[in-house]
Amino acid sequence: MKNSNDYNQLIRAIAIYNCERSFREFFNIFYPELFETSVYYVKNNLIAEEIVSELFVKLWLKRESLPAIKNIRAYLFVSTKRLSLKKWLKNTFLLP
Repeated sequence: MKNSNDYNQLIRAIAIYNCERSFREFFNIFYPELFETSVYYVKNNLIAEEIVSELFVKLWLKRESLPAIKNIRAYLFVSTKRLSLKKWLKNTFLLP
């Protein structure tokens, strides 16, 4: 499953029907690449796992708003990058 139509079908099932199976499939599609993206920035597997897991928890909690996202793939990667850089800055400079 690699095209936006397939992603949109999953997103609709998640948002409209609260379909955990579709969310699991969505997670399995994107998690590996998002994890690698996060590792690139934070240089730590455990922290990267935490960041990407946190992102997916937020997605599940706000699943009703997922259909409004025009490009889910871009959204996920930008979100992962921002969360990773935020964590990296916090750990590097001990920010609150």
